[in-house]
This record gives sequence, structure tokens and C-alpha cells, in this order.
Amino acid sequence: AGQRILLTRPAGQADELAAAVATLGGEPVHLPVVRIAPPGDWAALDDAIGEAATFDWIVFASVNGVRSFTARLRAAGRDARLLGTARLAAIGAATAAALGDAGLACDLVPTTASSEGMVAALLPTLRGGRVLLIRADRGRDVMRRELEQAGHEVVEVAAYATRPVATLDGDDEARLDAAPIDWVTITSGAIAEG
Repeated sequence: AGQRILLTRPAGQADELAAAVATLGGEPVHLPVVRIAPPGDWAALDDAIGEAATFDWIVFASVNGVRSFTARLRAAGRDARLLGTARLAAIGAATAAALGDAGLACDLVPTTASSEGMVAALLPTLRGGRVLLIRADRGRDVMRRELEQAGHEVVEVAAYATRPVATLDGDDEARLDAAPIDWVTITSGAIAEG
């Protein structure tokens, strides 16, 4: 209560956090420091979607990955039948909800929403299997590295790009100058860099 909290998530992705801050009596100040963009090339994602049924697991590392994957699936005139028997994993509850919103059932959500948590939850289900990892164009390499070290084939595909916001506009500067910020939220490495 009474705290001014800077929300740094991309445009259109801070509403839930802003509502929670406001409900608790804080003042949310949304200032995106990164933007979500298409990957440099759609070919790798499109190829992975075309081969989706050959994977044991498709792992989604973010809501943005789900949105991009499902948009490309629809753009190709395809639907969930293309996934065959591949099981779906989501790194956290919000990502699982995004799968549900897209009409896809999530088979696995780790108890700890992190790359390490996903590896710990996924390893007992794999027996030399193939894993498709849908993620941003940059970020930690924990899942791919640890799953490969355990003997599994991993195809890692960038479904979207995270780009820093280069400058603040005058309105943003004025909001920051209006009063001090008590807390800053950081929800990813790309946001921390931004």
C-alpha cells in the first residue's frame, strides 16, 4: 500500500500485475523496457510445427511462445490434429492458461516455474525422447543443455524476438519524474537488460 511500482513488462502484458498492485493499494506505473517482435525468420518455427507429431513433448517457455506457435499453426491452415500424440508442457500457470485459451490441453506444469523446474519435471517422463522447445530468440540455455546431457534430442526454436525499447517518449519521462519509484519489477533476463 502506498508504494509506486514500476512494471517493465511488454505492452499488453502487465494488466494482471497492474491490477494486483492497485488492489493492494499500490500505484502501478507501466513502462515497457522490451517489445515482442516476430523472429528474424519464420522458417524454423514453421518447420517445427510441420514436424510437431514427431516429438514426444512440446515445451512452451512463455505465453508469447504459445501465442506465436498457435498463430503460425492457424496461418498454415492447420489445427491441433497436426500435433499428433505430442504432449504439451508449460513453464508456468500463465503459459498453461494460454495453451488452454488456444484450445490445447497442457499435460505438464512444473511445481517451480523455471527452466530448472521444467527439467526436473520433464526428465522422469522421457525415455530417449524428442523434445521441441518453443522459446524467445534469447534467454537462458538451461533446458536444452540439461535435456541433451541426459541423452534426449532437443530442437530449440525461436517463436518470437525480444527487443529493447531504445528511448523513452516525453510522456514516459514525465511519469517517471512525477514521483519516485519505490519498486521495479523484473520478470526476465531481457527485461533486466532493458
